[in-house]
Amino acid sequence: MNYAEQGHELAATIVEDKYGIIPLANDLLLAVHYAELSSTNFDDEEARRNDVTTNLAVADALSQFELSVASLSKDLGGSLIHDDEVTTTDNKAREDAIEELDTSFKSLFGKVDTYTRGELLTSVATFGTQVNAFTQSYGDDYRDELTNLGKELTQLETAIDDPATLGHVRVDGGEWQRATLNDYVEFVQARIHDLYI
Repeated sequence: MNYAEQGHELAATIVEDKYGIIPLANDLLLAVHYAELSSTNFDDEEARRNDVTTNLAVADALSQFELSVASLSKDLGGSLIHDDEVTTTDNKAREDAIEELDTSFKSLFGKVDTYTRGELLTSVATFGTQVNAFTQSYGDDYRDELTNLGKELTQLETAIDDPATLGHVRVDGGEWQRATLNDYVEFVQARIHDLYI
């Protein structure tokens, strides 16, 4: 139908986006766009796709978008989330998944001072993929905790990529000192521990 025809008017209305889907979709598309731009694999499509899918910002934006769409689907009686899958998820499996995340992070970042920049960025990408997998399974149960974990991981990745962005932290005596990568690793570790609560 041509809305320019006589007698037809294009009408629009403002509706509440209570699930936050529109800004989250925008964030996801922007993250994908910038991940594609930052990839150095111009001639290798598969490697470039891998760069995008392992990008921490993309993984975080994707998990947030999926959680919002799943919430909408659940509220409308859709099938993106099956109640029987949620109710049969046993606490032991969840605890094991958190323990696996914790152990993996300690393994990947246990000796952060000895790693090269490339090794650190690979570790962040590897762990980001693991967080994304955890989010797929348990995201509804840990939405706030995973959002905070994603923010800390992004800050760690930024600090690795550009050490000039390292800020300051308060030490035990209350004084401020220049932050180190170990401080940022501890921040992420604290967010992982939040999952145990």
